Amino acid sequence: MRPSLVFDAENGFQRAAAVSAQGHLLDLWIEKAVPDVLAPGAILYGQVVERYPALKSAIVACGEAGRV
Repeated sequence: MRPSLVFDAENGFQRAAAVSAQGHLLDLWIEKAVPDVLAPGAILYGQVVERYPALKSAIVACGEAGRV
């Protein structure tokens, strides 16, 4: 299973609940630079490229822009 993100708008940011390939659930805060195509409820598949355990966050590289 590939990592996936489920986006939800909250307080002017995009909040993402991320499920890792191992099935672990993470909470990530995504900046407003997220494309508008990622509306609340969108699911995006990508590859985790860098993790920040202290911040409980990660950077996820996505394939084609706008592909959900």
